[in-house]
Amino acid sequence: MSLYRNLLGEQWDAVSPRVKNSHLSGRELHANCCLDIVGSSNVVGRIISWVVSLPAPANAAPVILHIHESLEGELWERMFPGRNLQSVQSQSDDGFLIDRFGIIAFHFRLEVSNGGIIHDHRKTYLMLRGISLRLPRYVSPRVVSHEEPDAMECASRITVSLSMPLVGHLMTYTGIVRPVKEGA
Repeated sequence: MSLYRNLLGEQWDAVSPRVKNSHLSGRELHANCCLDIVGSSNVVGRIISWVVSLPAPANAAPVILHIHESLEGELWERMFPGRNLQSVQSQSDDGFLIDRFGIIAFHFRLEVSNGGIIHDHRKTYLMLRGISLRLPRYVSPRVVSHEEPDAMECASRITVSLSMPLVGHLMTYTGIVRPVKEGA
């Protein structure tokens, strides 16, 4: 059973096939994405974005998404122009989606709305040498993320936004995710 299907349980039936197609159902998934990337409008935000290797602002950026099974869960590789973002997604014991980028782990409660999936960011942890330290909200990066069925084609649309307290907006990317059929 796929990670998202397992986390959503019976709610999975209410997810649009256009969104389901952008999630792992076998051993791997490839998708071509066309994303608009908006960066920070302030100097501190741009410096932080550069230090943590966030993708550069771009219009209609070609992005490749590769998802495959790993021992820890699902490995998500997002290949932006000039930058790669890699994370491991897994399920916590208390039913959260964990999206871990190196030493930082975001915990989301998944919700279904209008055939899409809302990632409700609830907690952030710093992971250091087997120690898990929950970050207080006043220092924690914030993620707003959702997927929805595209109105025009058999694909999904995503929006992911990252911000930090006192710094503000770091990055938003939004656009279409088109799964690639095997042999196509």
